[in-house]
Amino acid sequence: HKIANDLLGKFRLQRIDPEGDIQFSGHRFRVGNGSRAAAAVKDGSPEAKRIAFIRQQYLDPLKETSAVYMESISVERGLKERAQRPERSILVNGGFEGLAGWEPGEEGTVALDEKVKVTGRGSVRLTARKKAEARQYLGNDFKPNQKYRVSFFLKTENIRPLVEGKGGVYVEVYDGQWQFFPTKGAYCGTMDWIFQEWEFTASETKAHERLFFHVLLNGVEGTAWFDDIRVEKVEP
Repeated sequence: HKIANDLLGKFRLQRIDPEGDIQFSGHRFRVGNGSRAAAAVKDGSPEAKRIAFIRQQYLDPLKETSAVYMESISVERGLKERAQRPERSILVNGGFEGLAGWEPGEEGTVALDEKVKVTGRGSVRLTARKKAEARQYLGNDFKPNQKYRVSFFLKTENIRPLVEGKGGVYVEVYDGQWQFFPTKGAYCGTMDWIFQEWEFTASETKAHERLFFHVLLNGVEGTAWFDDIRVEKVEP
């Protein structure tokens, strides 16, 4: 952690993707191969060391995962991509026309927000002092060894980990094993609405009574909004 703090300075890492788009609190630049940011720094400079550190600690491991992590996609682009394919989500009420189908956790606050939203009647707002969650149990439509695409719109406000370097906002699927998104790190800080997609392959588990989809704020204080969440089969 000391090395990370020395290299990252006052900036807190918020989001990252395999293409090299890095989001710090109050600062954004790209560190992917061939990027202008990488070309503009001098060898041995603090910026060059910071870029090398990020590549080694974050980008390289992220490239090895089979999950697809699409970073900072705009709402407009997300809506356009959604319009190009029919909705076949296995979730109930992923667009939050109310909270039917969703089960809140014991901590934090889960509420329908009809003012802060992307589509439809409203979004789900989760507010945590340590933890907040909403889950939905998946039934027989969720198949073992099937490839799925999870997509959603997300907005955050003052998401602050209670322990440095731990906690954040996640999306999870439990199908006998934990499937996390983001696969590395978590959403933190404040950001306006973005669109995210994630693909994964379900495990071989057939214990459907235990399968669930989960949006979670863990180890943090702050607020996050989710809207138009979908879990869809990816056809060959």
